Amino acid sequence: MDNENSSSASTSASDFIPNKRLPGSSCDIPTDMLVFGILRKLSVKTLCRLKCVSKDCCTLIEKREYVDKNQPKQPFKFAIHDTDHTVFTCSVSRDGSTTTQSHEYDTALWDFRYCNGLISYFGIIRGSYVLCLSNPTTNQNIEVNSPTQQSIKYCHHELGFNPSSNKYKILIWEQVGTVYPPTDCYVRTLEEGSSWKPVNNIPHVLSRLEESSDYDRPKW
Repeated sequence: MDNENSSSASTSASDFIPNKRLPGSSCDIPTDMLVFGILRKLSVKTLCRLKCVSKDCCTLIEKREYVDKNQPKQPFKFAIHDTDHTVFTCSVSRDGSTTTQSHEYDTALWDFRYCNGLISYFGIIRGSYVLCLSNPTTNQNIEVNSPTQQSIKYCHHELGFNPSSNKYKILIWEQVGTVYPPTDCYVRTLEEGSSWKPVNNIPHVLSRLEESSDYDRPKW
């Protein structure tokens, strides 16, 4: 009995969804297929809550095999920054039908960026210029700390997504007037425990910035 209890209590993450058939069952379907089939029917918000249940659940839902083959995907998504405080996210289904949702923000969104379901922008919060990230699906908003102790009022940024690693990255740099290349440029992978890293070879594409005298609202 002790051995049985010990064995059941020490189930590891790798054993959570074993790639083998149900013991003592005539069913010929692997257990991972059964669980993935159940997860496919859950909404995005439910999956986000399920990830908080345990580390095993989080690992399972973020498993590349599940994301690539089982998670429902919209063929095309985009976002429209309609007014300073309003964003519309739109999904186009394979049959041509569209779904549009409106999202309101407490602050004006400047340097608005949308990438693979995530929004980044500059906003004025508690009297300071702040870089923010927003997930319109879950209505979660977070502030991203500045790469330096200096204000980011004169900074610009870009948001990107790497499908091979399933990770987002954000690039931020300061450019005043027509000075090129920018003196400070940093990149950060959006994951737990990450930090800003300086970019030594400044991307040439950053030279497309136009001079702007209105620094309260950056322009391209």
